Amino acid sequence: VNGDRRQCVFTLPLRDGYEWRSAIETQAIDLARPLPGRTVNFMIERRAAGNAHAGKGS
Repeated sequence: VNGDRRQCVFTLPLRDGYEWRSAIETQAIDLARPLPGRTVNFMIERRAAGNAHAGKGS
């Protein structure tokens, strides 16, 4: 959430075996991207393709 009137850049944290996807956009996004003022962006962290066993047996 960017409640300011000015644009800001947010960066999502990386985690091995997972990737971030926008809950609304259909194409891949940058992990560090500008967010316009007074904007809400919904993101989903999902297991990366080909990484079906991430998080098991740790």
